[in-house]
Amino acid sequence: QVQYTRSVSLFRNIGRFVYFNFHLHELHHAYPILPAYYLDKTEIKMPNTVKFIDYLIDAKKMKGIDFIFSTSKKQIGK
Repeated sequence: QVQYTRSVSLFRNIGRFVYFNFHLHELHHAYPILPAYYLDKTEIKMPNTVKFIDYLIDAKKMKGIDFIFSTSKKQIGK
């Protein structure tokens, strides 16, 4: 599942306290037994991480159905 997910880079406190580390989705799929509150404490870098602003701009350009079912690294967060 890791190859089909992506993470979004955010400031650490925003990611932890606003998104509850959900922005580390790719890491969650790589280590599903690791509790979400520990995800931001790992030093593991995931290859599909994109900047939040790039992710937001690209996602807003897409239809909702395409965003949910047809996204890839080429379409979101180039």
